[in-house]
Amino acid sequence: MERHGRDDGLPRLLMVGPVPDRHGGIGMSAGRLLRSPIAERWHVHYVATHRPEPGWREWRFARGLAEIDGLLRRGEVDVAHLHLAADGSFYRKAAVALRLWASGIPVVFQVRGSRFSAFATESRARRAWVRRVLDRAAAVVVLSEAGRMEAGELTSNPAVVVVPNIAEPVPAASPPEPPPHRVLFLGALAEHKGVLDLVRAAPAVVRELGEVDFMLAGAGDADRVRDLAREVGVPARVVCPGWLGAEDRASALRGSHLLVHPSHREQMPNAVLEGMAAGLPVVATAVDGIPDAVQDGVTGLLVPPGDPAALAAAMVRVLRDPRAARAMGEAGRQRAERLFSPRRVADALDAVWAGALREGRSGARRR
Repeated sequence: MERHGRDDGLPRLLMVGPVPDRHGGIGMSAGRLLRSPIAERWHVHYVATHRPEPGWREWRFARGLAEIDGLLRRGEVDVAHLHLAADGSFYRKAAVALRLWASGIPVVFQVRGSRFSAFATESRARRAWVRRVLDRAAAVVVLSEAGRMEAGELTSNPAVVVVPNIAEPVPAASPPEPPPHRVLFLGALAEHKGVLDLVRAAPAVVRELGEVDFMLAGAGDADRVRDLAREVGVPARVVCPGWLGAEDRASALRGSHLLVHPSHREQMPNAVLEGMAAGLPVVATAVDGIPDAVQDGVTGLLVPPGDPAALAAAMVRVLRDPRAARAMGEAGRQRAERLFSPRRVADALDAVWAGALREGRSGARRR
């Protein structure tokens, strides 16, 4: 259990999710939230109920429940914020929520991950269970306007609030002059992230521009990515270094000319926000919440998902015009500071939690 904030009469917030800052967008988002200014207004207890490595999952959940039970016995929780996603995450957080509701604690769910809606509607029984859980929440936080629309199909809860992920400040990109052009992808090496579309697009970009290097950084099926790079004739141009920690991610961003995120489904990708914060132009797909972040033609270019030809054309367009690329990157950096800063996100969540606390004290919690 991690403690954040001063224990000087501040209201007490329990936050529950995976181990912060480990592989995966939810853990990264949780870590950034814990580093935000929320500790100025809340005394935060963070309890991890999930660790992805085999052999740790059941132990981490059991220990997390014991930590939560201890906090409840000592009366150290006023409001709870649960990071909620598909599959096991839903069942773990539902179990935690039942404990909290039994103790009269208002619960805020933050729905994360691009698969939650599909997971929630796979069967009539699951849809009913998800609706019952979300309906009882003090608030349901989603990452984008697309997420708000999806939530409207899953719950009748009127308190559905959009609060995006955080774009932490990072050093500005300062790559050497090309050649080579350096293209960066940050994310899981999985088909739904569009990484195979990016590899299929790479030969056309190389034909147009000559020396172009593609760094595809993330956990997943790197062998499949490398095999495809060999099949399409660009094995020397595609590098898969694996998951990058904070310092290596910052270094990769500083050394790149373009960030590409061709995902097939995505609510509010951390990678896109990182690229914007670093002042990189972004080429991404126009799916789900990505257009909430990337302004087509202003901070980058948006393309249809699953279209390597359109993806290649957009990359060539940006890389071929360095002056326009710098302007897009600067516009993206300013947009990240304005809309996705740690302070702005912390303020938005503070308002949600304060409302939940008032509702809890008034005895108006939903049943």
